[in-house]
Amino acid sequence: MNLAEATAQINQLARLGWVFVTKHCELRMSERGVDWMDLEAALCNGKATDLVLIEEQGQWRVTVQGRDASRHLLTIQAALPEDLRSLVCITVY
Repeated sequence: MNLAEATAQINQLARLGWVFVTKHCELRMSERGVDWMDLEAALCNGKATDLVLIEEQGQWRVTVQGRDASRHLLTIQAALPEDLRSLVCITVY
């Protein structure tokens, strides 16, 4: 998978609501004033900027940058399983 393919997949998963967040991500969202709508906006319209396959975990580690609902830039670290059926947000800043 390349960055363009990852971007398209992430945008689609976000639009379909197949996004999950870890407890760590929930905590960081709260600390940084990022709500679910902000996260969703950034993922729906963001771009993958870094992509690494973690073969032993069967997933891609991806960095996404996008604008939140207020047009502030967010960076999201996420895991994209190789089956491409969901996106797990690990942290946001």
